[in-house]
Amino acid sequence: CSASAMRSIRLGLRIRARSFRHHASAARFPARIACIHSKVQALPTVSEPTSITEAAEILRSGARVSIERDGGDVVLSTRGLNQVLEHEPGDLTAIVEAGIRLSELRERLAAHGQMFALDPPGDPTIGACLAGDLSGPRRHRYGAMRDLVIGVTVVLADGTVASSGG
Repeated sequence: CSASAMRSIRLGLRIRARSFRHHASAARFPARIACIHSKVQALPTVSEPTSITEAAEILRSGARVSIERDGGDVVLSTRGLNQVLEHEPGDLTAIVEAGIRLSELRERLAAHGQMFALDPPGDPTIGACLAGDLSGPRRHRYGAMRDLVIGVTVVLADGTVASSGG
Protein backbone atom coordinates (compact mmCIF):
# COMPACT_ATOMS: atom_id res chain seq x y z
CA CYS A 1 0.00 0.00 0.00
CA SER A 2 1.16 3.50 -0.67
CA ALA A 3 1.53 6.10 2.06
CA SER A 4 -1.35 8.14 0.69
CA ALA A 5 -3.61 5.09 0.70
CA MET A 6 -2.66 4.37 4.31
CA ARG A 7 -3.31 8.03 5.23
CA SER A 8 -6.78 7.97 3.66
CA ILE A 9 -7.58 4.71 5.44
CA ARG A 10 -6.49 6.24 8.75
CA LEU A 11 -8.51 9.40 8.14
CA GLY A 12 -11.51 7.29 7.29
CA LEU A 13 -11.15 5.37 10.54
CA ARG A 14 -10.80 8.60 12.55
CA ILE A 15 -13.92 10.07 11.03
CA ARG A 16 -15.89 6.91 11.67
CA ALA A 17 -14.59 6.69 15.23
CA ARG A 18 -15.82 10.20 15.96
CA SER A 19 -19.24 9.78 14.40
CA PHE A 20 -19.97 6.43 16.08
CA ARG A 21 -18.28 7.21 19.39
CA HIS A 22 -21.29 6.43 21.56
CA HIS A 23 -22.74 3.57 19.56
CA ALA A 24 -20.19 0.78 19.61
CA SER A 25 -17.15 0.06 21.68
CA ALA A 26 -15.19 -1.21 18.65
CA ALA A 27 -15.30 2.28 17.14
CA ARG A 28 -13.62 3.80 20.23
CA PHE A 29 -10.48 1.70 20.01
CA PRO A 30 -7.86 2.14 17.31
CA ALA A 31 -7.70 -0.75 14.89
CA ARG A 32 -4.81 -2.18 12.98
CA ILE A 33 -4.51 -0.68 9.55
CA ALA A 34 -3.59 -2.88 6.62
CA CYS A 35 -4.08 -2.86 2.90
CA ILE A 36 -6.59 -5.34 1.62
CA HIS A 37 -5.56 -7.11 -1.55
CA SER A 38 -8.55 -8.64 -3.28
CA LYS A 39 -8.19 -11.93 -5.07
CA VAL A 40 -11.74 -11.80 -6.38
CA GLN A 41 -11.94 -12.94 -9.97
CA ALA A 42 -13.34 -10.66 -12.62
CA LEU A 43 -16.95 -11.08 -13.59
CA PRO A 44 -17.48 -13.78 -16.22
CA THR A 45 -18.33 -12.91 -19.79
CA VAL A 46 -21.94 -13.68 -20.67
CA SER A 47 -22.47 -15.05 -24.13
CA GLU A 48 -25.87 -15.49 -25.79
CA PRO A 49 -25.43 -17.52 -28.98
CA THR A 50 -28.26 -17.47 -31.52
CA SER A 51 -27.28 -20.68 -33.32
CA ILE A 52 -25.77 -24.08 -32.61
CA THR A 53 -22.59 -23.16 -34.49
CA GLU A 54 -22.06 -20.08 -32.30
CA ALA A 55 -22.52 -22.21 -29.18
CA ALA A 56 -20.02 -24.75 -30.54
CA GLU A 57 -17.46 -21.99 -31.16
CA ILE A 58 -17.81 -20.77 -27.58
CA LEU A 59 -17.26 -24.27 -26.21
CA ARG A 60 -14.28 -24.82 -28.56
CA SER A 61 -12.59 -21.67 -27.22
CA GLY A 62 -11.03 -23.62 -24.35
CA ALA A 63 -12.37 -21.30 -21.64
CA ARG A 64 -14.23 -22.70 -18.66
CA VAL A 65 -17.90 -22.47 -19.62
CA SER A 66 -20.94 -22.71 -17.37
CA ILE A 67 -24.48 -22.78 -18.67
CA GLU A 68 -26.98 -20.28 -17.25
CA ARG A 69 -25.09 -19.79 -13.95
CA ASP A 70 -21.81 -18.48 -12.56
CA GLY A 71 -18.87 -20.80 -12.25
CA GLY A 72 -16.81 -20.40 -15.40
CA ASP A 73 -14.92 -17.77 -17.35
CA VAL A 74 -17.84 -17.64 -19.80
CA VAL A 75 -21.51 -17.98 -18.87
CA LEU A 76 -23.42 -19.45 -21.79
CA SER A 77 -27.02 -18.26 -21.90
CA THR A 78 -29.58 -20.05 -24.05
CA ARG A 79 -31.89 -17.01 -24.25
CA GLY A 80 -30.94 -16.45 -27.88
CA LEU A 81 -31.88 -20.04 -28.77
CA ASN A 82 -35.61 -19.60 -28.29
CA GLN A 83 -37.20 -20.35 -31.65
CA VAL A 84 -39.67 -22.90 -32.90
CA LEU A 85 -37.79 -23.97 -36.03
CA GLU A 86 -40.47 -26.22 -37.45
CA HIS A 87 -43.93 -27.36 -36.40
CA GLU A 88 -45.96 -30.03 -38.22
CA PRO A 89 -49.41 -30.08 -36.57
CA GLY A 90 -50.51 -33.07 -38.65
CA ASP A 91 -47.53 -35.15 -37.49
CA LEU A 92 -47.69 -33.85 -33.91
CA THR A 93 -44.00 -32.91 -34.08
CA ALA A 94 -42.07 -29.72 -33.48
CA ILE A 95 -38.40 -28.80 -33.75
CA VAL A 96 -37.46 -26.25 -31.10
CA GLU A 97 -34.27 -24.72 -29.76
CA ALA A 98 -33.02 -25.29 -26.20
CA GLY A 99 -33.76 -21.80 -24.85
CA ILE A 100 -37.49 -21.69 -25.52
CA ARG A 101 -39.57 -21.49 -22.34
CA LEU A 102 -42.34 -24.03 -21.82
CA SER A 103 -44.96 -21.28 -21.52
CA GLU A 104 -44.05 -19.93 -24.96
CA LEU A 105 -44.06 -23.42 -26.49
CA ARG A 106 -47.45 -24.14 -24.94
CA GLU A 107 -48.87 -20.94 -26.46
CA ARG A 108 -47.54 -21.84 -29.92
CA LEU A 109 -48.94 -25.36 -29.75
CA ALA A 110 -52.30 -24.21 -28.33
CA ALA A 111 -52.86 -22.14 -31.48
CA HIS A 112 -53.12 -25.50 -33.32
CA GLY A 113 -55.21 -27.24 -30.67
CA GLN A 114 -52.21 -29.15 -29.28
CA MET A 115 -50.47 -29.30 -25.91
CA PHE A 116 -47.05 -30.16 -24.58
CA ALA A 117 -47.37 -33.02 -22.12
CA LEU A 118 -44.65 -31.98 -19.64
CA ASP A 119 -45.60 -29.78 -16.73
CA PRO A 120 -42.56 -29.27 -14.50
CA PRO A 121 -42.74 -26.63 -11.77
CA GLY A 122 -41.87 -23.09 -12.77
CA ASP A 123 -41.22 -22.07 -16.34
CA PRO A 124 -37.98 -23.82 -17.36
CA THR A 125 -36.53 -24.01 -20.84
CA ILE A 126 -36.74 -27.11 -22.99
CA GLY A 127 -32.96 -27.48 -22.60
CA ALA A 128 -33.29 -27.47 -18.80
CA CYS A 129 -36.09 -30.06 -18.98
CA LEU A 130 -33.94 -32.32 -21.13
CA ALA A 131 -30.72 -31.84 -19.12
CA GLY A 132 -32.41 -32.26 -15.73
CA ASP A 133 -35.05 -34.81 -16.78
CA LEU A 134 -37.69 -32.44 -15.42
CA SER A 135 -41.31 -33.48 -15.56
CA GLY A 136 -44.42 -33.14 -13.45
CA PRO A 137 -47.56 -35.01 -12.48
CA ARG A 138 -48.42 -35.67 -16.12
CA ARG A 139 -45.37 -37.92 -16.32
CA HIS A 140 -47.49 -40.85 -15.13
CA ARG A 141 -49.87 -40.48 -18.05
CA TYR A 142 -47.69 -39.21 -20.93
CA GLY A 143 -44.19 -40.28 -19.92
CA ALA A 144 -40.97 -38.43 -19.12
CA MET A 145 -39.03 -36.06 -21.36
CA ARG A 146 -37.03 -38.95 -22.83
CA ASP A 147 -40.29 -40.59 -23.93
CA LEU A 148 -41.40 -37.46 -25.80
CA VAL A 149 -38.14 -36.66 -27.63
CA ILE A 150 -37.73 -38.24 -31.07
CA GLY A 151 -34.33 -36.69 -31.86
CA VAL A 152 -31.87 -34.25 -30.40
CA THR A 153 -28.89 -32.20 -31.56
CA VAL A 154 -26.46 -31.18 -28.83
CA VAL A 155 -23.14 -29.38 -28.52
CA LEU A 156 -20.65 -31.43 -26.51
CA ALA A 157 -18.15 -29.91 -24.08
CA ASP A 158 -15.36 -29.94 -26.70
CA GLY A 159 -17.54 -28.04 -29.21
CA THR A 160 -18.55 -31.05 -31.28
CA VAL A 161 -22.11 -30.92 -32.63
CA ALA A 162 -23.73 -34.36 -32.23
CA SER A 163 -27.15 -35.53 -33.43
CA SER A 164 -29.19 -38.53 -32.39
CA GLY A 165 -32.53 -39.79 -33.58
CA GLY A 166 -34.92 -38.21 -36.06
